Amino acid sequence: MAQRKTEFAIGLIPGANSSILSFAIVTRNGETFTGTQLITEQQFMYFILGYWPCRANPKKEDLMKKNEVPNFALSYDRYDKVNGFYNPPIHELWKIKYPEHPIRRDLGIGWSLGKYNPSPKQAEFLYEHYGVLHINTHYFVGEKLFQILKDVQDPEWVSAYQGLVE
Repeated sequence: MAQRKTEFAIGLIPGANSSILSFAIVTRNGETFTGTQLITEQQFMYFILGYWPCRANPKKEDLMKKNEVPNFALSYDRYDKVNGFYNPPIHELWKIKYPEHPIRRDLGIGWSLGKYNPSPKQAEFLYEHYGVLHINTHYFVGEKLFQILKDVQDPEWVSAYQGLVE
């Protein structure tokens, strides 16, 4: 019998409020998804960094630290109250899908060789390494999510991804 798991996920799936990323907590039995709860970026950060408990992190662990993903943190005010978060790698994810940001042109260039999606070779790479079959409908989930958040910070990985030419 397949084991039920509840995990964090990020998709390069356009959502409400002109967001090009979707944040979720997903439940699956084996490889079959049985539930998806969409959450905000703030909820995602507070849950995954262990500030708030949730089904995917009931022990309130800092899962970024546990999975050795650098450059994620909560920020605190002078009274030691959480007042935000730091998460630059999440804001690099759009580059996997687009050659330029679809909303803000001032964010530099992306890594995609396709106009609105990765090239076929890049899409194949994303499926083989991260289990993302289609960038417009599938999420980076669980361990694969932590891996992509590490990889987008690695200049060698970025160069290799950009070099996936037909």
